[in-house]
Amino acid sequence: MNDWSKWMQFSCRMVIYAMNHHTPERKTKVLKKVIEFINIYRDTKIVGWDADHKDYMCLSDKIDDYFEDGWKVTNHGDIIKTRFFRDICCAVRAGIDVVLPDQWQAGVLGFTAGDIRTMYPKGLPQWLQETFDEEYSTLFDNFPDEAFIQL
Repeated sequence: MNDWSKWMQFSCRMVIYAMNHHTPERKTKVLKKVIEFINIYRDTKIVGWDADHKDYMCLSDKIDDYFEDGWKVTNHGDIIKTRFFRDICCAVRAGIDVVLPDQWQAGVLGFTAGDIRTMYPKGLPQWLQETFDEEYSTLFDNFPDEAFIQL
């Protein structure tokens, strides 16, 4: 499985299995946008979310540009991401960070080891198990379900 496939799989599973506070309709909308965005980069060399390299692109800038309607202005004049846009960013970013662990910045919070296990009911794929084991310097299997994971 190539990096793009791993990224797509992880990000989609996150929306489907780990975003439990969403209605089915909202999950469907978020999932559609996650797939739409990731599909754009099927044949593109990506080095990470915020990676800065002259020959490759940084996803954080691209997703901001792609979802121009993902921002709103508050009553105080602050510009913030909408909740819908944050959900898309969480799934896209968590997926790319775990697929490219040398660029992992742990920028997605709020998910647990149990959420990750729910995403892969037949067990974590070997590539993901190795990524977590290396990133956390311990076996992922040792984490209780309620342990928060920085993705």
